[in-house]
Amino acid sequence: MAHINDSLCYEILLLDHSAEMTNFSLTIMDSSVNITKEQSYFKTFNSQDYIKIIAYVIVIVGGLLGNISVILTVALNRSMRTTINYYVANLAVADALICMICMGAHLLMTLTRPVYALGGFMCKFNPFMQMTCLTSSVLTLSAISCDRFMAIMFPLHVRITKQRTSIVMQVVWILSIIVSIPFLLVKKHEVYEFQDFVQPVCTERWPMDSYYDEKAGHCDSVEKYRSTYYLMVSITLYFLPIFIMITAYSLILWKLWISEVPGERHAANINVQYRARKKVIKMVLVVLIAFILCWTPMQSVILSSAFGAANTIHTVDLLL
Repeated sequence: MAHINDSLCYEILLLDHSAEMTNFSLTIMDSSVNITKEQSYFKTFNSQDYIKIIAYVIVIVGGLLGNISVILTVALNRSMRTTINYYVANLAVADALICMICMGAHLLMTLTRPVYALGGFMCKFNPFMQMTCLTSSVLTLSAISCDRFMAIMFPLHVRITKQRTSIVMQVVWILSIIVSIPFLLVKKHEVYEFQDFVQPVCTERWPMDSYYDEKAGHCDSVEKYRSTYYLMVSITLYFLPIFIMITAYSLILWKLWISEVPGERHAANINVQYRARKKVIKMVLVVLIAFILCWTPMQSVILSSAFGAANTIHTVDLLL
């Protein structure tokens, strides 16, 4: 009986999906941003929308100017072409791409919600670029901590060259692209056309695993690959970088703390060394705390969405 019920799950899921789309279309008809075939995608702006536009423009322009300045400074000044500055320039490239591509698209999505007005290409390309740039930024921060770790812990045994730094940055971008490829596959641009309006949407369509739950008496459909992917993203963008940075910076601080200043130990030398150590500790704490505070809310939402009730779709009861 369970096998027969499993074979019926797919048809019931289709019926249930059709019912959901009917309810969805009725909700859109009652909203204040209905889109007819002759109307604009943009809703009537209010004061909050104008504030959002001004804030986005300030952040985008400021981000572009600041990051491009960093890139040009490193590129045009020979004295600035150090390994650590190459990593900083790589961060600036990723941030500039987010400002140019992702932030403007996000502003348009905010102003046209719930309609997706950017088309099929941006439906795939925008999340792909956003994930690529974010992953590149986080992996670059991890690479910086590893670079400082090798330079301080093994100053005579490891040569940190510009060529090696270039290879590391290439690997960072390749890994970032690989992590982001699933968005090119699961993001779908769909247009629901009704009698008096059309509803373009950009949604995720992950492979569904359907089965019959005998205890509950209904069909369930689980996006198992979605949970696996977002778990991998959380590990790549959050847990692994935190572990790498905490480990590397802890060992760096330990090395600096036990090291002695060459030469005679005068009170002035000891005081200078103490102030330098204190400065390094403050910098490390600021980097780690800022990273954790900025990324924890986003990772909490990702994990909650990936493993919450929304990941399992229930259908009608087969026992009725």
